[in-house]
Amino acid sequence: MRIITPMSNSEELLRQARRRDPSIPKKPRRKTAVVACMDTRVDPWKIIGAEAGDVHTIRNAGAIVTDDVVRSLIVSTQMLGVDHVQVVMHTDCGGLGLTQQMVEEKLGPITYDMGGFVSLEEELVRGVERLRSEPLIDASKGITGSIYDLETGELNLVVP
Repeated sequence: MRIITPMSNSEELLRQARRRDPSIPKKPRRKTAVVACMDTRVDPWKIIGAEAGDVHTIRNAGAIVTDDVVRSLIVSTQMLGVDHVQVVMHTDCGGLGLTQQMVEEKLGPITYDMGGFVSLEEELVRGVERLRSEPLIDASKGITGSIYDLETGELNLVVP
Protein backbone atom coordinates (compact mmCIF):
# COMPACT_ATOMS: atom_id res chain seq x y z
CA MET A 1 0.00 0.00 0.00
CA ARG A 2 1.34 3.41 -1.00
CA ILE A 3 0.90 6.24 1.49
CA ILE A 4 0.32 9.65 -0.03
CA THR A 5 1.30 12.57 2.17
CA PRO A 6 -0.03 16.06 1.56
CA MET A 7 2.37 18.43 -0.15
CA SER A 8 3.58 21.34 1.97
CA ASN A 9 3.09 24.91 0.79
CA SER A 10 6.84 25.18 0.16
CA GLU A 11 6.88 22.01 -1.91
CA GLU A 12 3.92 23.21 -3.95
CA LEU A 13 5.64 26.56 -4.59
CA LEU A 14 8.80 24.79 -5.74
CA ARG A 15 6.79 22.50 -8.03
CA GLN A 16 4.97 25.45 -9.58
CA ALA A 17 8.25 27.36 -10.08
CA ARG A 18 9.49 24.58 -12.32
CA ARG A 19 6.70 25.47 -14.78
CA ARG A 20 8.28 28.77 -15.79
CA ASP A 21 7.72 30.04 -19.31
CA PRO A 22 11.02 31.08 -20.95
CA SER A 23 9.16 33.21 -23.52
CA ILE A 24 8.08 35.79 -20.91
CA PRO A 25 10.11 38.98 -21.48
CA LYS A 26 12.07 40.80 -18.78
CA LYS A 27 10.73 44.16 -19.95
CA PRO A 28 6.94 44.44 -19.71
CA ARG A 29 5.19 44.37 -23.10
CA ARG A 30 2.71 47.11 -22.12
CA LYS A 31 5.48 49.31 -20.71
CA THR A 32 3.30 49.69 -17.61
CA ALA A 33 3.81 49.18 -13.89
CA VAL A 34 0.89 48.63 -11.53
CA VAL A 35 1.06 49.36 -7.81
CA ALA A 36 -1.66 47.35 -6.05
CA CYS A 37 -2.72 46.07 -2.67
CA MET A 38 -1.71 42.60 -1.53
CA ASP A 39 -5.34 41.76 -0.65
CA THR A 40 -6.21 38.28 -1.93
CA ARG A 41 -9.45 39.62 -3.44
CA VAL A 42 -7.46 41.92 -5.74
CA ASP A 43 -5.91 40.39 -8.86
CA PRO A 44 -4.22 43.29 -10.67
CA TRP A 45 -3.62 41.30 -13.86
CA LYS A 46 -7.28 40.27 -14.09
CA ILE A 47 -8.48 43.81 -13.31
CA ILE A 48 -6.54 45.31 -16.22
CA GLY A 49 -6.72 42.32 -18.55
CA ALA A 50 -3.01 41.48 -18.38
CA GLU A 51 -1.04 38.26 -18.48
CA ALA A 52 2.49 37.23 -17.56
CA GLY A 53 5.01 39.51 -19.27
CA ASP A 54 2.60 42.42 -19.78
CA VAL A 55 3.20 44.62 -16.72
CA HIS A 56 5.38 45.04 -13.68
CA THR A 57 3.34 44.47 -10.54
CA ILE A 58 4.35 45.96 -7.19
CA ARG A 59 2.16 44.94 -4.25
CA ASN A 60 2.03 45.84 -0.60
CA ALA A 61 -0.53 46.33 2.16
CA GLY A 62 -2.86 49.10 0.99
CA ALA A 63 -1.05 49.93 -2.28
CA ILE A 64 0.75 52.61 -0.28
CA VAL A 65 3.46 54.49 -2.15
CA THR A 66 6.39 53.70 0.15
CA ASP A 67 10.12 54.24 -0.33
CA ASP A 68 10.39 50.69 -1.64
CA VAL A 69 7.64 51.29 -4.21
CA VAL A 70 9.52 54.40 -5.37
CA ARG A 71 12.77 52.40 -5.58
CA SER A 72 11.10 49.68 -7.64
CA LEU A 73 9.51 52.21 -10.00
CA ILE A 74 12.84 53.97 -10.55
CA VAL A 75 14.28 50.64 -11.71
CA SER A 76 11.16 49.89 -13.75
CA THR A 77 11.10 53.24 -15.56
CA GLN A 78 14.83 53.91 -15.88
CA MET A 79 16.11 50.42 -16.63
CA LEU A 80 13.24 48.33 -17.94
CA GLY A 81 11.28 50.53 -20.34
CA VAL A 82 8.17 51.34 -18.32
CA ASP A 83 6.54 54.64 -19.34
CA HIS A 84 3.20 54.49 -17.47
CA VAL A 85 2.45 53.82 -13.80
CA GLN A 86 -0.99 53.01 -12.45
CA VAL A 87 -1.72 52.97 -8.71
CA VAL A 88 -4.74 50.78 -7.92
CA MET A 89 -6.37 50.92 -4.49
CA HIS A 90 -9.62 49.12 -3.65
CA THR A 91 -12.79 49.36 -1.62
CA ASP A 92 -13.02 47.54 1.73
CA CYS A 93 -9.24 47.76 2.21
CA GLY A 94 -7.78 46.67 5.55
CA GLY A 95 -5.58 49.78 5.60
CA LEU A 96 -8.64 52.04 5.66
CA GLY A 97 -8.99 53.31 9.23
CA LEU A 98 -5.88 51.48 10.44
CA THR A 99 -3.84 53.58 12.86
CA GLN A 100 -0.40 53.19 14.35
CA GLN A 101 -2.04 53.21 17.79
CA MET A 102 -4.27 50.25 16.87
CA VAL A 103 -1.27 48.24 15.71
CA GLU A 104 0.79 49.10 18.78
CA GLU A 105 -2.08 48.19 21.11
CA LYS A 106 -1.95 44.72 19.60
CA LEU A 107 1.82 44.31 19.06
CA GLY A 108 3.44 46.77 21.44
CA PRO A 109 5.75 49.57 20.32
CA ILE A 110 7.09 49.11 16.79
CA THR A 111 9.41 51.15 14.60
CA TYR A 112 7.55 50.55 11.34
CA ASP A 113 5.07 53.06 9.94
CA MET A 114 2.12 50.79 9.25
CA GLY A 115 0.69 53.13 6.62
CA GLY A 116 -2.98 53.22 7.51
CA PHE A 117 -5.19 55.91 6.01
CA VAL A 118 -8.61 57.51 6.57
CA SER A 119 -9.65 58.07 2.93
CA LEU A 120 -8.98 55.95 -0.15
CA GLU A 121 -9.22 58.97 -2.42
CA GLU A 122 -6.90 61.15 -0.34
CA GLU A 123 -4.31 58.38 0.00
CA LEU A 124 -4.50 57.68 -3.73
CA VAL A 125 -3.96 61.36 -4.57
CA ARG A 126 -1.06 61.52 -2.07
CA GLY A 127 0.60 58.45 -3.58
CA VAL A 128 0.23 59.62 -7.18
CA GLU A 129 1.54 63.09 -6.28
CA ARG A 130 4.55 61.53 -4.55
CA LEU A 131 5.37 59.51 -7.66
CA ARG A 132 4.87 62.49 -9.96
CA SER A 133 7.25 64.58 -7.83
CA GLU A 134 10.02 61.97 -7.95
CA PRO A 135 12.50 63.16 -10.62
CA LEU A 136 13.97 59.67 -11.10
CA ILE A 137 10.64 58.12 -12.09
CA ASP A 138 10.42 58.58 -15.84
CA ALA A 139 6.79 57.91 -16.68
CA SER A 140 6.37 59.90 -19.87
CA LYS A 141 2.89 58.49 -20.56
CA GLY A 142 1.73 59.40 -17.07
CA ILE A 143 1.05 58.28 -13.56
CA THR A 144 -2.60 57.63 -12.77
CA GLY A 145 -4.62 56.42 -9.81
CA SER A 146 -7.72 54.24 -9.74
CA ILE A 147 -9.98 52.58 -7.20
CA TYR A 148 -11.20 49.05 -7.82
CA ASP A 149 -14.69 48.37 -6.47
CA LEU A 150 -14.75 44.85 -5.05
CA GLU A 151 -18.55 44.62 -5.24
CA THR A 152 -19.06 45.76 -8.83
CA GLY A 153 -15.72 44.75 -10.34
CA GLU A 154 -15.35 48.26 -11.80
CA LEU A 155 -12.05 50.12 -11.97
CA ASN A 156 -12.69 53.84 -11.56
CA LEU A 157 -10.10 56.41 -12.59
CA VAL A 158 -9.76 58.92 -9.74
CA VAL A 159 -6.47 60.65 -10.56
CA PRO A 160 -6.13 61.04 -14.35
